[in-house]
Amino acid sequence: MKKLFSLAVIFSFLFMLLYPNANAFAYTGGLLQGKVFNWGNEYLKVEGTSEKWTDDNETTSLPLSASYVGWYSFQDTVTIDSLKIKSNAPLLVTFYNESNQIIDTYNHNHSNVNTINLPAPVANVHTVAFQNPNTQAGMTVYEFDVFDNKVVPKIPSAPSDLITLAKPSSVDLSWKTGVGASTYTVKRSTNPNGPFETIKNGITTLNYTDDSVSNGTEYFYVVTSVNVTGESSNSNNEKVLVYYEGLLRGKLMHFGKSIGHTISDIDKWTDGKDATSAPLGPNERVGWYEFQNEISIKSLELKTNANLDIKFYDASKNLITTYNYTFKSGDKGQLISLATPVNNVKTVSFENPYENIGITVYEFDVLDGSAQEPNPKPDPNPDPQPKGERAILTITTITGLEKEYDLSISEVQAFLSWYDAKENGTGPANFGIDKQTNNKGPFSKRVDYVIFKNILSFEVDEYTLSK
Repeated sequence: MKKLFSLAVIFSFLFMLLYPNANAFAYTGGLLQGKVFNWGNEYLKVEGTSEKWTDDNETTSLPLSASYVGWYSFQDTVTIDSLKIKSNAPLLVTFYNESNQIIDTYNHNHSNVNTINLPAPVANVHTVAFQNPNTQAGMTVYEFDVFDNKVVPKIPSAPSDLITLAKPSSVDLSWKTGVGASTYTVKRSTNPNGPFETIKNGITTLNYTDDSVSNGTEYFYVVTSVNVTGESSNSNNEKVLVYYEGLLRGKLMHFGKSIGHTISDIDKWTDGKDATSAPLGPNERVGWYEFQNEISIKSLELKTNANLDIKFYDASKNLITTYNYTFKSGDKGQLISLATPVNNVKTVSFENPYENIGITVYEFDVLDGSAQEPNPKPDPNPDPQPKGERAILTITTITGLEKEYDLSISEVQAFLSWYDAKENGTGPANFGIDKQTNNKGPFSKRVDYVIFKNILSFEVDEYTLSK
């Protein structure tokens, strides 16, 4: 019994992780929420009952055979002025009075979630019914509800003025209200054009902190407004770089007219936070840091609102080289790989290149390893025919998580076939991988379900078992 309970808990947990946004819309406030519906092949001829149509959960459903009917009778008559329906085919909705005479009908012709304000309220309704109008084929109804006070608003407007600010290992987001919004949904991608994955829904404030980010990665965020009717279009698309923890993180940088002439020490340039900054004036125009030992610098991280001259000096204060950063309108945090490493660096500085205006520096750091490409792309043409006996399949998700699986060649081929089919628009959204020898614990079987849209890249490393 314990084994079965543990297995159930694990699968439930995996499902919540992989399908976090299953119930996209709420039906709260409807007259039918939680009510038991009758169904049969004729109106008032009961063959069965179900709560799946009224459970406020779009992942549950019940089929409706050709010409079959579902209905519910209220204790007292009600007035109905709006509906909410999710079905995969047209549906005929009928309203009856206490004498079971038809008062009115409504033809629902949409196959997705749809909210309808009726042209006029339907009064004195004792029973509401829906019927599959197709006499040849069945259909599926996921959710059905009715309302008596036009609680169904218009789809909300998109949030505006989304702002993203990097912090160490997290990103702060804030935005302005979307008119008509009940909650907000935050979505993220590593590609400016998407697709955008939902990372949090049901937010009731105008801000959110995303702490599921990877350092050194460039992300793109949008936010949408949600209410009982549906979801708005995307807000403005905002880019942000989550900084690596470089050689200057947390260090005090000197500030003054020139190197060696310190006016003050600044920690805001090296705290990994976009929200903090310090100015460089036209007079006190230099920030610098001297390392204890000579180092090699291969890449830079910076955020500023203007051009910036970065200079590298050796132990004798001789200038080794200069990197001139050119600011472009809309630039956010930048991760810059230098064309060649700068060796024997004892002091690094940045300087305001303007003689008459001040500028602002938000973040500055140097790295001794090459900056990683923020948006690696999966190989569009992986070798479809592994040749070894077994292989290690390594899958990298869009969140940076890596998962390794030791599989037979036939299992790898099954994965590749699924991936290619899904990339061409066919097949299921997920692929199950049996954990086999990795089955730790008292379980008879453990399966990892990989979601296609969450795959950033994958790698197949073949090997042959030793004799």
